[in-house]
Amino acid sequence: YVSAADVLSGRISRGVFHDKNVLIGTTTIATYDLKVTPFSANFPGVEKNATVLANIISRDFITKASPLFDLCTVLIAGSMSLLMMFQRRAMHSFIFLVTLAANIIIINQLCFIYAGLRINLVYPLTAALSGGVFMICYKFITEEKTAREIRSMFSSYVTERVMNELIRNPQMAKLCGERREITVLFSDIRDFTSYSEKNPPEIVVEILNEYLTAMTDIIFRWEGTLDKFVGDEIVAFWGAPLEQEDHAERAVRCALDMTGKINELRHKWLSEGRLPVSMGIGINTGEVLVGNIGAEGKKMDYTVIGDHVNTASRVEKLTRTYNVPILLAEGTFNRISEFMKSDKSSRISITEKAEVTVKGKSQSIKVYEVWSYSPRSHSLLQAIEDAPVACIESDKDQRSAPYPL
Repeated sequence: YVSAADVLSGRISRGVFHDKNVLIGTTTIATYDLKVTPFSANFPGVEKNATVLANIISRDFITKASPLFDLCTVLIAGSMSLLMMFQRRAMHSFIFLVTLAANIIIINQLCFIYAGLRINLVYPLTAALSGGVFMICYKFITEEKTAREIRSMFSSYVTERVMNELIRNPQMAKLCGERREITVLFSDIRDFTSYSEKNPPEIVVEILNEYLTAMTDIIFRWEGTLDKFVGDEIVAFWGAPLEQEDHAERAVRCALDMTGKINELRHKWLSEGRLPVSMGIGINTGEVLVGNIGAEGKKMDYTVIGDHVNTASRVEKLTRTYNVPILLAEGTFNRISEFMKSDKSSRISITEKAEVTVKGKSQSIKVYEVWSYSPRSHSLLQAIEDAPVACIESDKDQRSAPYPL
């Protein structure tokens, strides 16, 4: 810029305009020769012309991208937005979409500044945003549907914590069925038929509801999966749908907790003038088929099927024969005996009761009675702290002392 007043008064040196392209114009607001540009709302018209002249002299033009190039940017931006389907959480998808849109704007601006390439920003940005919004909505709808299915399937089987974990990671719950090693627990009220005959139906239902509620709370406390109620029988298992390395330990601890609770209920019922009930528990560990089984579209249950499930049921029936509250099959004994042998101060005592041939099996199995534990500890391994001794002994010929039940 050179002031016209300086030129007219001769205050500038000679030769300033020598071999120069000179444009003469006004820049003050009152002359109304101001233009609106992307860089300023009051841009002198003469400077706009100077910019055009400079571009012509230096051959530095803005080049418009070809339609094919614009199409490629749209396809790339749209394809990138589809990658959000691999994002697990909605927040991750949102962050990915914002990052993608920001990169499109930045790359567009860099191409304009350093390469003089004018790329249509609306097309790729619209493709990315529309594809991203579609994917977020699709994931939200499908995830909500999956969450509803999981919640309806597992709400009565597992604790709220386990169910929330399954909703966050639905692949952990393979509803189609899979082979997995788990620990199964069967619990049954002894002589329930005769008990029902001796008491009015209202009393029987009240006692049964109180019993089932208390036992279910204990199963959930040890994060077991409640399979079903079959009359007065309870079926639960550990190790599915979430994998639990200590599933055998949890099942045994739960069984001991259940026997402690039934003793409390017996005292309560006796104080109320009601006839108490007693229970037997059978536990077995092994590989079974676990998954969603039933009539598709009508009645489906998440349950376990297999020989080891039947064995647990048969072992539970043997608690009446040996007059003990809890019997373990060999599979469970082998799983929990490893740490008991290494930790000599556990309060768990396991006694081999017999080697029997259960119904439906040709090969005999060993069954074990388990008793005595520290009720304040939350793990068999933590029970080590207060107890003086742990024993794993064989007592085939000598019966153990009568259990409180």
